[in-house]
Amino acid sequence: MDLLKRLLNWTPIRRTRQHHAIEHATVSILTQRNPRLQLIARSDPGGFQVYGAVSTEELRDAVEEALRRLPEAPPST
Repeated sequence: MDLLKRLLNWTPIRRTRQHHAIEHATVSILTQRNPRLQLIARSDPGGFQVYGAVSTEELRDAVEEALRRLPEAPPST
């Protein structure tokens, strides 16, 4: 189990997981606001991308809302 914990805390994986959480929350907010919206998104250690018919302003607003809603991660040990 220690190996799994170390692997999950490895910087590239940890950052991908953090970005994925923000990505998922952002897409959820966007589709709640517009249920007909069709989006594709992907995360990696550098961030996330959202593909679909959404304006930069709408996307920025949804990301900001997602960041407000998500709890801050506890410090890694």
